Amino acid sequence: MKKLIIVTLAAILIAPTTAHANLKNTSAQQPTIAILDTAIDTSISQIKNSIVHEVCITEYYGCSGQPFVEGPGSATLPANVISANGFEHGTQMASIALQANPNIKIVFVRIIGSSRLGYRQPAGENTVNNALEWVIANKDRFNIHAVSMSQSIRNTNARFPLYMSPAGTDYCPKTPVTEQKISTLVSAGIPVFLPAGNDSDLNRINWPACITNSISIGATMPSKQIAFYTNNDSQKLDFFALGTWRGLNPGNKQINIAGTSASTVAAATVWATLRSQNTNLSYTEMYNLYSSKSVPTFNSKITNGKLINNG
Repeated sequence: MKKLIIVTLAAILIAPTTAHANLKNTSAQQPTIAILDTAIDTSISQIKNSIVHEVCITEYYGCSGQPFVEGPGSATLPANVISANGFEHGTQMASIALQANPNIKIVFVRIIGSSRLGYRQPAGENTVNNALEWVIANKDRFNIHAVSMSQSIRNTNARFPLYMSPAGTDYCPKTPVTEQKISTLVSAGIPVFLPAGNDSDLNRINWPACITNSISIGATMPSKQIAFYTNNDSQKLDFFALGTWRGLNPGNKQINIAGTSASTVAAATVWATLRSQNTNLSYTEMYNLYSSKSVPTFNSKITNGKLINNG
């Protein structure tokens, strides 16, 4: 295995495509993932029935005037807000998880605050760390098997010179607290899945996916070839997964989505499902099992990818 912040979406909209096969869960124990994202529309019955807990952790008092809110309704927003300014992203990710496995259970942690006017607030590294800390504290309470955060950063500034270093160097920003949180979860057997990004960069992946001990995910097309838009780093990127899905927007509106956001939550769902069927394995054993389920993938510029197949 091998990864500020102004958080950006790691998904792009595309033209309509066909639905994909579901991953079936045969375990009596229902798998659970923690999705860290923008907000979620719990008025959609399928999503509502999958949610086991909601949390809001933001900066700038972005949780209805508070920095932290927990309980029913804390991760959602009014209909006119959740459908605009990128807040729909979380609903899309939850709907993809449910396509990958209709039996998945979701702990949703909203990490993007909303201003009084309904605008999206920036999320800092502290928000990410606080959200991961909450997962650490509550992993056993909610039987969390994996964490999926389909948000990432590629911006450059004095502290996060992500794309100022030559290819092949250690370009990943030094964020020791985030690294420690991810390592703590890994020690508990819980991986943190993160998107490589959608910038067609063949040498670098986004933060925090470039952090050692995270599981970084690129995207493939429906043809199972590596997507043209996905970022890659042959030393840091762990796996590829399907990036093209027919998902849901708030209001139960169908939409077609492609990107490493989608592939990340799909990959995390596969892990959680396998973990629910193999609860006695160590993290290393689970990682090896997960890897053994992959198949080779490639495109004209990337030749050695591992595709996690959700079908």
